[in-house]
Amino acid sequence: MEPRRIILLGASNIAFAFPSLVTKLRASFSGPLEIVGAFGHGRSYGLESQAGFRRLPSIIHCGLWPYLQSRPEVPCQALLMDVGNDLLYGPSLEEISGWVETCLGRLRDLGSSTSLVQMPRESVAVLPPWRYRLVRQLLYPHCRKPLEQIRDECRVLDDQLRHLAGLFGARSVEARGHWYGLDPVHLRPLAQKGAWREILSAWPAPAQAEAHPSLGERWQLWRLRPQERWSFGHHQLTPQPCHQEAPGQDVVGQEAQGQERAALTISLF
Repeated sequence: MEPRRIILLGASNIAFAFPSLVTKLRASFSGPLEIVGAFGHGRSYGLESQAGFRRLPSIIHCGLWPYLQSRPEVPCQALLMDVGNDLLYGPSLEEISGWVETCLGRLRDLGSSTSLVQMPRESVAVLPPWRYRLVRQLLYPHCRKPLEQIRDECRVLDDQLRHLAGLFGARSVEARGHWYGLDPVHLRPLAQKGAWREILSAWPAPAQAEAHPSLGERWQLWRLRPQERWSFGHHQLTPQPCHQEAPGQDVVGQEAQGQERAALTISLF
């Protein structure tokens, strides 16, 4: 059975769904699976980001890239999403699209089949001002951009991402308006199943098996640490891979009962 590598780049949406994604991906591919990720709440593609008392390096500057360069070549699929976070951190549109371009170029050099989730353009277009102010105060307290500016920048950045996807041969995935709820950034719980089905189906070998992690598995996967972070001001380094499982255990999920799991390796940055 041929090994496969999955690369996940993004922010909160991947962080929230990570245990379910791991279980779904593992049930969908028969061979050994390596999952490599750079994501986290508030994660930026080009800036250090902080959420609460935890700080992470940017996606383009983290240790994921030298790690991937050191790994043997295997079939590789990548997902980029949550680019809109950076609009609220203050960099220019040229900087943000440049960070995404850097990621797409590196993934192309790695031979990856890549999918890029577009900006939540529909959701932002109908976002009420009062809800925008609430989300901005709670999640992005340093942002002072008015809603109309965010709407304009969202449209322009969405167009730029489509251009970059075409330039690098990545598949664009529309961010459907009904995926989002209170805020225009996070997938609402009731829409997550359909949203992730559509997002993952953009890969040439889509991961569509239905499998669900147990509470113990969710807790174990959510506790995994990235290679580098700052927590309460302390610099923490964690050797990678941070999680490894040998083959042989049963796959979780009613539709996958009786199947045998292949080996799993997870590395986070």
